[in-house]
Amino acid sequence: MPTPKVSPSLLSSDFARLADECNRMLQLGADWLHMGTWRWRPVFLLLILLRLSLWWLAFSFFLFL
Repeated sequence: MPTPKVSPSLLSSDFARLADECNRMLQLGADWLHMGTWRWRPVFLLLILLRLSLWWLAFSFFLFL
């Protein structure tokens, strides 16, 4: 079984002390560091799909009553 890799996000660190935060995470055992980014369009589409699915769930619930 492969060993899991630890990859903390740089978005949760203090940007004023980014170098210190990176060194601290690596000393605490992080295998690599990542900075997750999102473009607005995929997030917007996911929000629309989530709203539609919740609307359909509520609508279908009332149809069965």
